Amino acid sequence: MSTSLESLFRYLDALQARPALGELRERLAKLSVSADDLAEHVRFSDRAYQRNLVRSGPWYNVWVMC
Repeated sequence: MSTSLESLFRYLDALQARPALGELRERLAKLSVSADDLAEHVRFSDRAYQRNLVRSGPWYNVWVMC
């Protein structure tokens, strides 16, 4: 997993409430993630799109949508 993604998860795991959208937007804009970083979560369905959970916490869910 990328250092950038690990840093995002540390931030998200430390949240005590829903994050401010502006701060979250800034963090996501700076995020550097490659397809290789999420390869284990990339799975497709023959029938429809598929959501694959990467990680979740009390205040967030991170999905890969295929």
